[in-house]
Amino acid sequence: MDNNLSTDKQLVSSIRNTEWIDLSTGHKALRTSVEEQINSACLEKNDTSPIMVKGAFGIGKTAILHYMFHYAWTKLGVPAFLLNLEDIIVEIRKYLSSNDMEKLPNKDFSKVIGDILSAQIDILKTADSDEIEGNQIYFPSFDQGSLTEYLSNFKQARLHTTNNGGYKDEKLPLFDLQKIKEAIEGENRYLLLIDEFEAKYQELKGLIEISGGGMLRHFFDDVTSISSTNYYCIIGNGPASGYELNQDLKEKSDSTAAEQRRLFVKQLQMPTVASLLKTFLKDYPKEHINFIWWLSRSRPGQIKKNLKIIFNHWKNYKNTTTFNF
Repeated sequence: MDNNLSTDKQLVSSIRNTEWIDLSTGHKALRTSVEEQINSACLEKNDTSPIMVKGAFGIGKTAILHYMFHYAWTKLGVPAFLLNLEDIIVEIRKYLSSNDMEKLPNKDFSKVIGDILSAQIDILKTADSDEIEGNQIYFPSFDQGSLTEYLSNFKQARLHTTNNGGYKDEKLPLFDLQKIKEAIEGENRYLLLIDEFEAKYQELKGLIEISGGGMLRHFFDDVTSISSTNYYCIIGNGPASGYELNQDLKEKSDSTAAEQRRLFVKQLQMPTVASLLKTFLKDYPKEHINFIWWLSRSRPGQIKKNLKIIFNHWKNYKNTTTFNF
């Protein structure tokens, strides 16, 4: 069987070995749309509503954020930082403590975040990479060692996408000190990536003073406006906080159009048997893909694991219609 597709394709995200796979036409549409929004907001500096990527647990939200981290730094020259919502809560608590406040006014939320990102840029500009230690900079999985050591393990991020009915691999430039230097010396807006939003949303609500609208309405409005913030924002959000967030964004006077302008919500699809047949696994027998999809509960990480186990056996028995373990 020759489909030019290794079963070692990485569907579980790792920032040092990042790979994004357009598992379906929906995945490709989401990726290209997010790329276009980053370009519009950070390079062209157009007013652009922030993005929320929604999806079930284990469906690839962290993977798309990791890919956009690489894409921003290496393709666009946009400084990008990835924080879990828990990281933001820690920073807010520090701010409240130092300013003797119980809650942060919602109108000040975006400014506090902007100050955090500006401080990150200052560290990168002024400190030597051997002196910057884990947990000083909000880079994914940078929790120990120096920045020099952290970057030494990076590989070029890879994009596996459709090409004239088939698939092709593209490599992004390597994320290294040179790319960091070029980006931080530029004039582009920063990119804030927030992961695991659903895990701490309730705790965040307890720290924000709500007045003049929902808790995050001011934040999203400020992120949209280039005159209000020096950064753009993309959020990865699971199903747990989705309903509550929608309610927080609404006011009785809001129209549906107004809500849509405030935040671009993009659904990350689960791969289906039909989409896998047309794209990622188009050369494999349908009955085998049905089995893999069922066994994996449609989760990309499990698809990868089961591909490696089962289709490695299939290569040895490709002239039969049954698997032999």
